Amino acid sequence: MRKLFLVIMIAIAMMSACSENNDNPASEKPESGTKIKKDYVKDNYDIVNKHLNSKEVKDICYISGDKNIIYYTTQDNQLINAESNSENINIKKIYDSDDLKGLIFGKNVFVNENKKTIYCSSNNTDGSQSLLSMDMETGQIQDLLKGIDIFAEYTPNYYFNYHKGVLLFQLRKKTNKYDYPIKYWGLIDTNNNQANLLDVEEIFDIPLVKGYKDMFVIGDNKIMIVVHNGDMINLFFTDFTGKIIKTVNNIDKRSSHMHSGLSACHVSPDDKYLLFSWQQTPITLVLFDIENTTEYVVLNGSGKIRNYSGWLNKETFIYQTIDSENKKEIKTIDVNDFINNY
Repeated sequence: MRKLFLVIMIAIAMMSACSENNDNPASEKPESGTKIKKDYVKDNYDIVNKHLNSKEVKDICYISGDKNIIYYTTQDNQLINAESNSENINIKKIYDSDDLKGLIFGKNVFVNENKKTIYCSSNNTDGSQSLLSMDMETGQIQDLLKGIDIFAEYTPNYYFNYHKGVLLFQLRKKTNKYDYPIKYWGLIDTNNNQANLLDVEEIFDIPLVKGYKDMFVIGDNKIMIVVHNGDMINLFFTDFTGKIIKTVNNIDKRSSHMHSGLSACHVSPDDKYLLFSWQQTPITLVLFDIENTTEYVVLNGSGKIRNYSGWLNKETFIYQTIDSENKKEIKTIDVNDFINNY
């Protein structure tokens, strides 16, 4: 009888323990390696598109060439570092909003995949901006201009460009909050840890009138400067010191989409094409043949507007659109086919 009573008591204790565990499920945020539930994606066909076009995803930051590495933000303002395969989206890292206060991911975001680093800008509490890098392994955020003496008197604006490990960004004097037209640009070459301050007036040896709107890194030691001159746009190509090496004159501003200013710019891996949006809000999309100075409109912002754009490889670009009913769609485009059929 005692043995039977002991067995019953042990059984009750075990049931109690199981009940206690079930009443307290894991409520922490998903840890590294957590998979998105399969029922979230209806089938395994093109799983990346289905997930990234879902309501959960707010802004796509980056899609790698093989579509296996993805960075995006959620509606809850989390930054997600994920990997994909034929069956699942596998979340590697989650960064909460407390870690991301002030960071801007929706407009200009660039990723150095080799160094697992994401570059973005931020709004500071004093109204200024910062240019930041975020280590996607550790979550450590670094002010890129801090500690570089030549940038001590300057603060960056929202806009910056990144290509092949080199960042190029607008600067203004800290003493002049409304420094316009933009006169100063900074360059940081992460490949050899070098930095340079560029003064546009010194490059052209003339004072600014209406300003030089845009500068882009478009290759190894090569910058393209878009200069507005009345009804025309001129392109100047310089090295990283600002020495002019080539000039293209008299692009008709009325027929060029560069006249409204460029944003969300991505240069192809072979330096042949520039994928850009025009106007301050990057809702449109243009493919620009740099060598032949020819523009091809991908999206004009009327029916569908651009949500994301980038390059998968030198021959393929990718973009996401959203329509008036908030329906998202990702398209992958072969450059040669697009131009031949334009």
